[in-house]
Amino acid sequence: MRCPARSPRVAALVSAGLSWAIEFAQLGEIPPVLRPLLGSTFNPPDLLWYAVGAGVAWVIHTVARARLAR
Repeated sequence: MRCPARSPRVAALVSAGLSWAIEFAQLGEIPPVLRPLLGSTFNPPDLLWYAVGAGVAWVIHTVARARLAR
């Protein structure tokens, strides 16, 4: 089996960055059609949890790559 193409660090940073961008976009006006997908209320604690989730995914991704490399 092949290792994932992206490094764990890049994948975590991109996912956290996109999550933060969507959260900060909620400070402005989200079009009504996108609200079910993107949400409509800015919640600062979400920024922490996006970072935690990206960190957990980074660890899982790193472990998976190490196991597949064997």
